[in-house]
Amino acid sequence: MHNPVLAYENGDEFMKFFYEAEKGLLEPFVLVVEGSIPNEKIKKEGYWAALGTNPDTGQPITTCEWIDRLAPKALAIIGAGTCATYGGIHAMAAIPPGVWGWQIIGMGLAFKGRPADCQCPGCPRAAG
Repeated sequence: MHNPVLAYENGDEFMKFFYEAEKGLLEPFVLVVEGSIPNEKIKKEGYWAALGTNPDTGQPITTCEWIDRLAPKALAIIGAGTCATYGGIHAMAAIPPGVWGWQIIGMGLAFKGRPADCQCPGCPRAAG
């Protein structure tokens, strides 16, 4: 499990698994999305959510870019919680940054031959 809060590894050691999965060196793997997915296309000044740095450009890799890189290669995809599944409270029209849930992202992938595998609404943080 490679979660930025729960993982023992950090920095380059933590990111190694994401790059290996992207290259097809870590198979099989399950992609679990927790939290709303920000719409990076509507923010011209930078980004809202990123994990790691692109070694070719030196720029942060956004959440949306990681989903594009990893989802087609994942054995299964899970949206954990209402925010990841449907966008949660952050997806309300009046609240920036304009976020999506896995339901929306998954629908886009379904047209590429990849359905959204599992959506588990409810708040995983409230359960603890």
